[in-house]
Amino acid sequence: GNNEEYMGAEEVSAYLRLRLPALDFGAAELAAINKAAGVTVAGPPPPAQAATAAAAALAPPPEAKASAGPKHHVEQLCADFRKRDKRGADAALATVRQALTRVIEKPSEPKLRYLKASNPRVRSEILAHPEAVSLLRLSGFVRHDNGDLELPPPAPLTAVHNVLEHLPHVAGAKNVA
Repeated sequence: GNNEEYMGAEEVSAYLRLRLPALDFGAAELAAINKAAGVTVAGPPPPAQAATAAAAALAPPPEAKASAGPKHHVEQLCADFRKRDKRGADAALATVRQALTRVIEKPSEPKLRYLKASNPRVRSEILAHPEAVSLLRLSGFVRHDNGDLELPPPAPLTAVHNVLEHLPHVAGAKNVA
């Protein structure tokens, strides 16, 4: 299987922390949830268990607990991304911000809710960076088998607003074609 077909533990954890910031489970609770869901650490859950596995990743990342002040998961993800690849992160974050802003501005416009993997800019500034894909997935986008990303019409825009609220502003944003 392709790991990108399933929402990873990191994305599930971030999604839940966006909605329930006080949520925190210890290792014993997570192990019990993983066992009950039949989830192994080795790989993604089978399709039948994907929804059940969402409950298995509720703890914040260890680095978030060690920091002086609690950082929102989106902020931490962006900070780590920028530390790993500042130039790539700045371009990707500007593109993600622009794509999410356009959805908020015109929520009923289908073409703004769809990012084609065949678009060179989508490929180089979003799909080339797992963090950018994670941010879109946290916003409610789903990834199709062909690599395209879509925010399905029934998806509420609450998650888009939540991600935008914590997404850093970067200089030099270009327009998405």
